[in-house]
Amino acid sequence: HQFPAMMRMNSETIITSNKKSNYFETIMEEDLLPIDERDDGYRLSPLGYHIGQLPVDVRLGKMIILGAIFQCIDPIVTIAACLSNKSPFVIPLYETEAATQAKLSLASDTRSDHIAMLRAYEYWASKSEYEAKAFARKYFLSHNTLQTLKFTRLQFLDQLTVSGLLKSNTRAFMNANANSENIALIKAIICAGLYPHVCRIRMVKKGARFTTSDGLKVNIHPSSVNANQKQFASNWLVYHERVKSPQLFVVETTMVSPVSLVLFGGKLNITETKRSASISVDDWIKLEVTERETMYLLEKLKNNLDSLLLQIIEQPQEEIDAKQAELIQSTASLLKSEILVDSTI
Repeated sequence: HQFPAMMRMNSETIITSNKKSNYFETIMEEDLLPIDERDDGYRLSPLGYHIGQLPVDVRLGKMIILGAIFQCIDPIVTIAACLSNKSPFVIPLYETEAATQAKLSLASDTRSDHIAMLRAYEYWASKSEYEAKAFARKYFLSHNTLQTLKFTRLQFLDQLTVSGLLKSNTRAFMNANANSENIALIKAIICAGLYPHVCRIRMVKKGARFTTSDGLKVNIHPSSVNANQKQFASNWLVYHERVKSPQLFVVETTMVSPVSLVLFGGKLNITETKRSASISVDDWIKLEVTERETMYLLEKLKNNLDSLLLQIIEQPQEEIDAKQAELIQSTASLLKSEILVDSTI
């Protein structure tokens, strides 16, 4: 039995799509889809409007738009295409270990299922049809699913071009991928799109324990590259979705840095005492700062980024000026550093 299309969409996507027809007078996820209040009700913000144009759910739409702005559009549309379709990875019943090792080899040291998907697609797309099929067999990938992802990517890129967020000439497209090798930036944009799907990692004698932002105890799905890991360089993961079978699992995870959560997460709150200073994100993610000056610089940077994103989204046809470009590149460089440490509060 096939459910009607609207029943198969998530509530955020339904509301965003229908706002363009004035069917709804309210909206969900105000921080994700900011709105402007008017005397006659509500209208979509520029960000909400552009997300509503993309054939994808709200969080992935936000991810794609940020990928265009931060000049790493190619990898981000690939990841979004993977998350909007079924995973390209296939795990045969009697070859679980071999399939897991193949995925781990693609992820390398990134600790990211999303980067593993990205690399799988990139390697597959770079080969001839015969070589691509052989590659898919070797790495336990569905050749048909990868072909579907190729079509989905083109849909996303076409819509970005129509919106003006992506220019169609060759030079502009190269600029749109100027940061496509910056894995830290790509993971930060994944964080921005999937937030608040965040897990806090706590190491105990028996191993790692994972808690979601709404307080649920979860496990990492066995198909994830982060399953059964003994050490984590960061105490934070983002995930795509939760499933119960019969335990509660988080599926398709990426380890993210504290800086990513500060710059691309929720509302910041600064706390200072004589001995320490910390930043909290949505009063849940608490992070200590080694230098107080750094804390205020990060707060200022986040505010500047928010203003920049609003300007670009409101006027996508305008060329990015030197000051805006500098802010984007400064952010990309900063994400490679580790300024914050996890709080013991």
